Amino acid sequence: MFLEKTFSVNRRWVGFLLFILFALITSLWITEGWAQGKIKLRWATYRTSKEELAIFDKIIKDFEKENPNITIEIEPVAWKDQMTYIVGSIASHTEPDIINLMLESVSHYAKFGYLASLDDLIDEIGRSDFYEDILEANTYKGKIYAMPWDYTRAIFWYRKDLFSAKGLKPPKTWEELLECAKALTQEKEGIYGIVVPYGRNQWTAVFFESFLWSNGGNIFDKSFNIIFNSKENAQTLKYLNELSKLSPPGSSEYSYEQTMNTFVVGKAAMIMYFGRLLSAVYQRNPDLKDKMGTFIISKKEQVKWNGMGMLGVMKGSKYPKEAKKFLKYYITNPDYVKILHSVPTHYWPSIKSVARSGKFLSHPLFKAHPDVIETMRSEMGSGKQVSWEYPGYSNPYADGIVTSQIIEDTVQRVLLKGDSPEKALAWAQKEMESALEETKKIEK
Repeated sequence: MFLEKTFSVNRRWVGFLLFILFALITSLWITEGWAQGKIKLRWATYRTSKEELAIFDKIIKDFEKENPNITIEIEPVAWKDQMTYIVGSIASHTEPDIINLMLESVSHYAKFGYLASLDDLIDEIGRSDFYEDILEANTYKGKIYAMPWDYTRAIFWYRKDLFSAKGLKPPKTWEELLECAKALTQEKEGIYGIVVPYGRNQWTAVFFESFLWSNGGNIFDKSFNIIFNSKENAQTLKYLNELSKLSPPGSSEYSYEQTMNTFVVGKAAMIMYFGRLLSAVYQRNPDLKDKMGTFIISKKEQVKWNGMGMLGVMKGSKYPKEAKKFLKYYITNPDYVKILHSVPTHYWPSIKSVARSGKFLSHPLFKAHPDVIETMRSEMGSGKQVSWEYPGYSNPYADGIVTSQIIEDTVQRVLLKGDSPEKALAWAQKEMESALEETKKIEK
C-alpha cells in the first residue's frame, strides 16, 4: 500500500517535472526561433542633431510596434566622414541597410552600384504624388535611387525695423544688397549689415554656390568636366569679398549655427538662411518675430540653394524588402506631418498632396507669417546643387568635389588669405581636376 501510494505520488511528480521540462524546451525553442527570425536594420545618418535624432527615435519605436519582428538601430555618421564610412563598410561587407543621403552622393553611389533601385517603392507610394523635379534629381540612368522626404531652400531674411529706420526697401539685386549692407552696418552698436560665412565647412560652400549660380557660373559642364575657373566665378568671389567686409568679426569661422545665431541675437540686419531661422527666433528671441521679413535677390538667376532630405537602401542589404517597408512607413504614416512640423517652415514635404493639405498648412507659424511662407514656396523646385547644376544631368562626380572641401578652401583663399579670385580659382581648377581624375581611376 505504501509503495503503491509512493509510486503514485512520484509518478505525478515525474509527470509534472516532465511537463515543466517540456515547457522550458518549447519556450527556448520558440525564443530561439523568434530571435533567429528577428530582423535588425541598421540606419546610418549624418543628420545627428539632438532634435532630429529624437524624431527618428519616435518613428522607429512606432514602426517596431507595428512590426515586432523588425528592429532598427541608428548609426550616426559625421557629414565629412560619410564617404569614408560607406566605402569602408562596403569593402568590409558591413554596410548599413538604410542611409541618409546628400543629393551629391546619390548618383555617385548609384554609379558604383552601392544603392538599390527604389522605383518599386516610389510606384507603391504614388509616383505622381512626388514633385517631378525632386524625383528627377534622385534619378540616375533612368532609375530612382533615393526617396526624397523633405525639401528646403535658403532665402534672405531682414530686420524690418532696421530697414524702416534707414528708409530702405528690401533689395532685389546684388548691387542693392551691397548698398543696404553698407547702410545698415553700425559697428558701434554691434550691428552688421549682413552675415557672410567663410569658415572651412559645408555652409561656406553652399553660400558661395548660391551666388555663383545666380551669376551664371558653374562648377561642371554638362559633360562633367570642371569649369570652375571662369570669369563669372571670379566676379562672384570679388563680390563676396566686398560683402564680407560688412559681416561680423569671426565670420571666417562661421558655419550654420553661428550664422543663424548672429541674426537671432540681433547682431545682423540681413542673413541668407533656411526656414528653421523662424522657429529659432520664436524659441530664443521672440521679440524679433514681428520685426523680420524675407526677400529674394537676383542677378542672372535668383540667389538660392534648394536642399533635400533623402533616404536610400544599400545594395548589399540582406533585408531590402524590410528596409523599403520602413521607408514607406516613414513618409506615409500619420506622423509624417509632425516630422515636418518639428522644424516648421524648414521641412517641406516632397509629396504634393501633403504640401496642399490643411493638416500641413495649419501650423500656427504658417498663419502668423504668410509672407514668409509665400517666399519659401515661390519657385521651390527650381534650385540647384552641385550634382544637379543642369536639369536632366545627374552628376556622379559631384560628391568627390563636395567632400574634398576645395570649394570652401577657394573662398577662404580670397576672403581670409587675400588671394586674388583669379589665383584662387586657378589653384582650385587644378585641384578639382586632380580629384576628378582620381575618382575616374577608381571607376576603372
